[in-house]
Amino acid sequence: LTTSGVYSGSVSGHVGPATVQAIQKWQSSHSLVSSGDPDSTGYGYVGPLTRDKMHCATTPVAVNPPVSPVAVPQTPGQVQSQDVTIGTGKEAVPGTTVSILYVGKLPDGTIFDSSASHGNQPLTFSLGGQGIIPGFQIGVNGMKEGGERIVTIPSAQGYGSQDVSDGNGKVIIPANSTLVFDIKLVSVSVGGGSVLDSLEQARMKGRDARRVADIKQLQLALELYYDSNGAYPSVLSRDALVTKGFISAVPTDPSTAQPYQYAGLGSGTCSGYHLGARLEIATSSALSVDSDGGGTVTCTGSAANFYGTDPIYDVQESADDTSSASLESKRALVSRALAATEPSLLKALKNFIQDIRTSTVGNIPTSQAFAAQWGDRIVRMNTDWQSMQGTNLNTLSAPQLDSLLAKLTGFQGDKQNVLAAYNAISTDELERIEAGKSTVTLATYMGYLDGALFITTANISRDDALSNCKTNAANNPARSARCTWGGVEIYTSQG
Repeated sequence: LTTSGVYSGSVSGHVGPATVQAIQKWQSSHSLVSSGDPDSTGYGYVGPLTRDKMHCATTPVAVNPPVSPVAVPQTPGQVQSQDVTIGTGKEAVPGTTVSILYVGKLPDGTIFDSSASHGNQPLTFSLGGQGIIPGFQIGVNGMKEGGERIVTIPSAQGYGSQDVSDGNGKVIIPANSTLVFDIKLVSVSVGGGSVLDSLEQARMKGRDARRVADIKQLQLALELYYDSNGAYPSVLSRDALVTKGFISAVPTDPSTAQPYQYAGLGSGTCSGYHLGARLEIATSSALSVDSDGGGTVTCTGSAANFYGTDPIYDVQESADDTSSASLESKRALVSRALAATEPSLLKALKNFIQDIRTSTVGNIPTSQAFAAQWGDRIVRMNTDWQSMQGTNLNTLSAPQLDSLLAKLTGFQGDKQNVLAAYNAISTDELERIEAGKSTVTLATYMGYLDGALFITTANISRDDALSNCKTNAANNPARSARCTWGGVEIYTSQG
């Protein structure tokens, strides 16, 4: 521990500030500081019990005095708190939102959790709210911004008689354990406070809303995966979800960019899953309706399960779960899957398949191959979707919801392949197909698939074609438009 910048005259030789800090920490953790006027001993300012215990000399030395540990009001026989550094900012009182850095230890010094293991992101919660163990909140109460405190929490005010495990299933806090926390209070936000406080609260709420939305998006992708594979994936990977078209990208936490917590559940194959995200606001309403699951056996290839204790927002799903909560989750998934199927796209593709099959022109080999490969599925999916529109999801059982979702998955999983096959059709073939039709058609679906409106017309005058084109472009202001008549471009617009 010896460093540069010596203190001459020290009773233990030449030492630097790191030594002094280490001894102060030892003194604090062993509760040796006593009443009585402090006396300089070379170890910092301590009382007579410390001096006697350590057999220290009492010769004064030139040491800058550290802040003397000061006891704060305690609940007798329960949580014990000792200030190491007195803060100078706003005070943490019930109803305020606090952000802290911490190290959690067992009495033997074993660290079981810390802010460093979470990317040094402060833990933020409402003092007096739900989601944080009582002893921790008692220990933080009364601190001021910038303050540091050692808090000792008996098991009754901690995790009680339950073991607490890490993400790999290893018990890190045995049942009935006393907990010791080194706490630093970073900030205190007061309701109706400064603009900066309000702005930071808004940012935290925004990030938490993003996390909840990400979890719901992943739920939909996982159900699509299940209906395609008969099991859930063991890990949240790009290969499992993105390459099959179940989701465009696997979302990550907006603050840390780390993957969300996930465990596949079941014996052997994954018949369920547990998914979660740590929220910044411990009083978020989302935490009142989440699963708070954990401890279930994981399936082959999965990471160990985690505990969804608040402020972790978590969801848990099982293929065999018929509870009301599971049914509500399935209804929400089906509802989102109906929207994601894009009915206008299905209808446009169905019309295009009919155009190919009824066209009187020749030399459209790519289009005919497209119709042969995807036509029956597209027509059937369009019919299924139309029938689903009139379905009251609240009247369906879990197996019926699964069946409905399976139908939607049939198209959702193939959509990217369908679009790639369509985009391989040349503009010349598309215009030949349109020219071979006997009725006026505005083929808006062509451009829709390319991200822009592509309108081609046949058997009408140029003026009528231009008028129809402008009308359809105006009805789709967000998209660029390109219109042709007789193979000649007559109108373009930028969306």
